Amino acid sequence: MEDLKPEQKMAQKISQKFGLKIPVDIQSLILKYADYEEATIPGSIDAICILRDTKPLVILNPTQISTRKRFTLAHELGHIVIPGHDGMISCHIDREDIINDSFYSVMEYEANNFAAELLMPTPWLEEMVKEHISAGLHLTLEKICKEADVSFSAAFFSLFKVLPSGYIAYVKNNHRIHGKRFESEGTRVFIPKRDELIDFQWLDNNATEQNIYRMDTFTIQWWKIDSNLSAQALNVMLEELKTQSLTEILNSIDLKGKGTIASSLEKIIGLLPSGYILLIESVDYSRMFFSKDTNVPIPFTIQRAKSWLNEYASDNGYYDLLGYRIWWWNFVVRAPQRERIRDLRSSKQINQEIFNDSYDDESEREHCKRVLGGIIGSLNNRNFSTFEDFYKSFKLRLTGDEKLKPILSHPKLEDFITNKINELLSRR
Repeated sequence: MEDLKPEQKMAQKISQKFGLKIPVDIQSLILKYADYEEATIPGSIDAICILRDTKPLVILNPTQISTRKRFTLAHELGHIVIPGHDGMISCHIDREDIINDSFYSVMEYEANNFAAELLMPTPWLEEMVKEHISAGLHLTLEKICKEADVSFSAAFFSLFKVLPSGYIAYVKNNHRIHGKRFESEGTRVFIPKRDELIDFQWLDNNATEQNIYRMDTFTIQWWKIDSNLSAQALNVMLEELKTQSLTEILNSIDLKGKGTIASSLEKIIGLLPSGYILLIESVDYSRMFFSKDTNVPIPFTIQRAKSWLNEYASDNGYYDLLGYRIWWWNFVVRAPQRERIRDLRSSKQINQEIFNDSYDDESEREHCKRVLGGIIGSLNNRNFSTFEDFYKSFKLRLTGDEKLKPILSHPKLEDFITNKINELLSRR
């Protein structure tokens, strides 16, 4: 759960002070702080709050439905008690506008947060989740609306902040082009995007629970995607990469249940050994991922990279999932034993021999020396703790480098790399 904001803490203090119960008697509560009357207000204004020197005055538009009236009164109470709110404030209580704070003034945003916390306290919502979420999000929302006497939209926005991981929502004002995506705390689900929009079909196909609510001014769509495998379980499965391909591993993960790859993909990429590159692709989407310490210098755009990767990778394959293809390439680098040094010269002396043998043109030779020096410096700044990690990253970085291609087949290259790394590590 996210930390409570000052205005939410203010709501909790008032609730404790007066011993408020669900549903909150908001009309009696506001009379403790302000004069209150109902009167028709021109336009679409829900209420006016006049913070005068004497007792504040709240004028409520009577045309609202009862749940909206309750939220409006709680909102106006927020203006009265939150420090810094002063003057005459005209309020339009549109909960959906919270999806884009730029459309809301700071005072209106704070008053909405106060109202939501007052009518649906966070500890109470957390208890409701514990008791009812196993029956489904929709039934939980209905229960909250009934017990707290609030609107569906107010309940949804408040409840979403305390849901367990795995819930995703897309909220869109029907008069705007794009909406905003929300994820419950701890949710790590891979979601492809297309032209700044999420792939709804991908979420539909991966979800174990979902629903859509269409209202007059906005639409809420949500999905529940189960995380069926822990990082520990994935680690055990990825150990099989010693004998199986990544395609076979992905198939085993997919068989664990609906949505398992979507909920596990980020963890899978983070757990893969160095040397793996993944490309997730569809007709109008492509995105590349690298496992930890994989520094292969792909010289092309994604569209041209596949043939280059196929040429230089030690192994490759793909897995098809719900209209997407997950391409993968593995660059295997085996480090020699650190102690097996065949050439006792310094790395500088070996380097000079390699470049003299490989480049006839002096300017080209010096340029490529600087390129190699830059690679070494960049890797050294990463402070590898072991010879093996340093060596693997060094060799991956040299893979397919067109500028350095003439030195890559030189018989002394391995001696240079080994001695150079040993020298760098000995200085730490």
